[in-house]
Parts: sequence; structure tokens; C-alpha cells
Amino acid sequence: AALPPDLPPDLPPDLPPDLPPELPPDLPPDLGTGTCVGPVFCDNFDTAQAWTVTNTSVTTGAWERGDPIGTNLNGAQAQPETDYPVGTGTQCMFTDQGLAGGAVGDADLDGGPTTLTSPVFDLGSCGPATLSFARWFADLSVADDTFAISISNDGGQSWSSLANVSGNQNAWTTTSFEVADFLPQTASMRLRFVAADQPNN
Repeated sequence: AALPPDLPPDLPPDLPPDLPPELPPDLPPDLGTGTCVGPVFCDNFDTAQAWTVTNTSVTTGAWERGDPIGTNLNGAQAQPETDYPVGTGTQCMFTDQGLAGGAVGDADLDGGPTTLTSPVFDLGSCGPATLSFARWFADLSVADDTFAISISNDGGQSWSSLANVSGNQNAWTTTSFEVADFLPQTASMRLRFVAADQPNN
């Protein structure tokens, strides 16, 4: 229900609301320049790669991986119908979804947070790395929620904020960050995507 009334986030393959962000196919990092050539970690979510989901007070709308079912609210697209970019696979991460033809609020994110955390990836022996992913964040009823994206270089013991997405952004948006602008690169990098419907509206 990516990343309904307070619709949650759906993060699609390669990441999301009260509408889900979905995390799309080039979710994690693409390498810039240095001793590594090509992506160090690339995930289009068509296969499971040890992402973890942690839920706190989630009624509906926990992160899951699958082929998204598009939904809309009063003509506005809530959850996307396809992952991103088109043609790279069919699956992405999103915050739950209902049945085809169901109401937009049947499986939207209520409560939370629901947290999606990447497996560890190694940037310790690489030059400056660029992290790129696509996200979708729909907050269509009352735009009072935030989609928080952060990065860790110690396996998830501590986190540095990359972005806090707010307002309705119900379209696939590609975002890039230079990792070294936020923290030193190590062999224990992780990404985290946190969505919540708080207050539950």
C-alpha cells in the first residue's frame, strides 16, 4: 500500500505516507570513483537480499516485497502500479497492499513506525561512493507524516540522517547522495527507511 487515506510509503526496487514510499530497484549504492568498479551493492528486489523489517505499533502497512498493486484516492495515485525503473524487474519494497480493486485505505500504513534496513555492504576499500535509489511517498489525506532515510557505517549501531521526506510526493523520485558527505566509508555500511502514520489519520 507503497510506500490510502493516510497512505503509506512504498520503497520500490533499487527504496517509500500515509501512503507508502516504495523503494525501487536501484535501491542502494552505486559506486562513484575509486578502486571499485561498478555498483558495490545493487538490488532491484526481484530476489530476497536479507533486508530486515522491524515494526512498532503497526496496525497495517508493514514493509513487504512484491509486485505493487496501484491505488488512487480521488484521482491521485497513491501506490504505484509498477516498480522503477520500468523494465528492470517487477518487484519493490512498499508498505503493505490490499487486493486488486480494494479500497485505497484497506492496507495503508496505520501507526508505526515500520523500519526497513538493508544488509551490510562494504565501502571500506572504495573511493568516494555515490548512493542512489528511487522512492515514492504518498501522503494524500493530511500531509503531516515524514519518511526518514538514514545511513550507518557501524552496522546499524548509530545512524546519520540522509533525508526526511515530507508532503505528498506520489511519483517515483530518484535521489543520490555522496556517502562521504555524511560519514566515513567503512566495511559495515547499512541503509534505513522509516515510515509512520503518526498521528494515525
